[in-house]
Amino acid sequence: MKGAKTGDQAITSTLIHLITGHAFIGSYSARFWPDQPMSCPCGVPLQTVEHVISCPLHAAARQEHLHLVNHDYSLPKLLGTSQGGAKIS
Repeated sequence: MKGAKTGDQAITSTLIHLITGHAFIGSYSARFWPDQPMSCPCGVPLQTVEHVISCPLHAAARQEHLHLVNHDYSLPKLLGTSQGGAKIS
């Protein structure tokens, strides 16, 4: 994560899970439990990392932890640039 300034272990751990795709979300769980639901509680059929970052159900967490002025929550912007990394707290 370029420029990330977080010292919070839980936030760092969550970011690493999202970066590696090993977060317990629909797209990851489907690899091991294909009979289980893969949808997001908001109704999107496949819960992916990209969706979790922009999901309306996580608006409060985004507001608290992602301080982006232009609301670009794409993974390349958040995790691949110093500007994006600096906006993660």
